[in-house]
Amino acid sequence: MSKTRRLAKGLAATLLSQVISIVGNIVLVPVFLSHWGELRYGEWLMIYAAVAYMTVVDFGLQMYVVNLLSQAFTRGAMADYHRTLHSAFRMSLAICASVLVVMLLAFAVLPIGDWLDFAVIEHGAVAWIATLLGLQLLGAIPQGQINGVYRTIGEYHRGVMVGNVQRAAGFAGTGVVVALGGG
Repeated sequence: MSKTRRLAKGLAATLLSQVISIVGNIVLVPVFLSHWGELRYGEWLMIYAAVAYMTVVDFGLQMYVVNLLSQAFTRGAMADYHRTLHSAFRMSLAICASVLVVMLLAFAVLPIGDWLDFAVIEHGAVAWIATLLGLQLLGAIPQGQINGVYRTIGEYHRGVMVGNVQRAAGFAGTGVVVALGGG
């Protein structure tokens, strides 16, 4: 495939990613507000914002690994490529598992809802919501490495499209659950 064609496909996939994010966020806000109200939605956003800080546990590993993989692929050093990919993936899973254990303990014990002065969502629900959101964010870390493989082999658009499908499914699933009365 020519460089121009690859560039066009990558640009189209990236633009689609932006469209999915914009449309998903514009559509979901009214769904949340109409089914949950301002207070519950606001408390959920506070939980999500607090949990979102967990994405820093990647420590830049994904970008570093993708750069190493790109170098190995360009050199044709496939043994190095596979060794780097597998060891980085194991490290990523170990980091995520460690954070998961700490997260489960913290959410079960700490009175986060009380600290944030929640009026609608109780402590048990806060722990469940934070745990599920945390699992989603932690799962994105090794998934990002898998998607990075597409970049290293010159198939950037495929990795972006995998992410687009996941993002669109996440938006749609969330909208359906909330619209059906999910709390």
